[in-house]
Amino acid sequence: MISMMIMHKANLRGIDLNLLVVLRALLTERHITRAAEHLNMSQPAVSHALNRLRLLFKDPLLTRSGRGMQLTPRATELARTLEVVISNVTEMFDRNPFDPAKAIGRVRISATEGAISAVLLDALATMSIRAPGIEIDISSEMTRIYERLRSGEIDAALDVFFDIPQAGFCAQPLFANSLVCLTRKTSSHAGKKGISLAEYSSASHAQIIGGTNLLIEQYLREAGIKRRISLSLPSYATAAAVASRTNLILTLPEMLAERAAKMFPLAIKRLPLKLPKVTLALIWHQRSDADVVQKWVRQQILSKGTAVAPSRAGARPSL
Repeated sequence: MISMMIMHKANLRGIDLNLLVVLRALLTERHITRAAEHLNMSQPAVSHALNRLRLLFKDPLLTRSGRGMQLTPRATELARTLEVVISNVTEMFDRNPFDPAKAIGRVRISATEGAISAVLLDALATMSIRAPGIEIDISSEMTRIYERLRSGEIDAALDVFFDIPQAGFCAQPLFANSLVCLTRKTSSHAGKKGISLAEYSSASHAQIIGGTNLLIEQYLREAGIKRRISLSLPSYATAAAVASRTNLILTLPEMLAERAAKMFPLAIKRLPLKLPKVTLALIWHQRSDADVVQKWVRQQILSKGTAVAPSRAGARPSL
């Protein structure tokens, strides 16, 4: 046991921990020149560091793929723990508590339009005041979420929570929301609290493309109900505007329905069948779990999400 400990200590003495910072930039950028710019280093210096890293890990780590570079399986494995290791080492030497007013960083988030409207707007307003040095990039691109989180293209995502996330990912539910219908106020359903199953099944529907709609389709399929979709739209605001001028029925979470009904002449109706609630969740990769900047940003989003949880939708606190 003693000999093994001495061997491990000898190995650590020969490792330059600065190489881990270079490795993080290379795995994130997947490009030597961009990594050099990010680190404020010369391209030859980063290339030299990459060669040392390849010898250290006995793996190519990055291989040529078109104009960029592709991570090897070993590099993908390292990326899962690298952020945590660097964050922990940084905290060992940092005696000062995290101060958002002095923090500098960049956090990239993908979110549905509904999540942006319901949660992120308030969170962004708070963060811009409390942490002016943190750059927040918001994208509504919701494809390949897990793949993009794994590669480091984005740092977090706000979307409906389908199930237990894939291995290596974390998810924090914000609140659950009931599903309702929207119809224009002058439609044949005016004056009714709900829509009958026969009316719902025979009507023409508009749908909002995205994760929530996938859940709605799944729930309806399990209930043996098939909608006749006449129009598919990318955002709830556009879909609500169309519904306010047509006889199309729009099914969506109650919180978004309430916001849409304030913007357009729409009436909120109960569904003719009881469907499970949809849960909005914040999802991120476990390698960034200990990153102090990302952790603070996630806390702001989660606090705003819990605060806006709709009482009538049976909201639950974040877990």
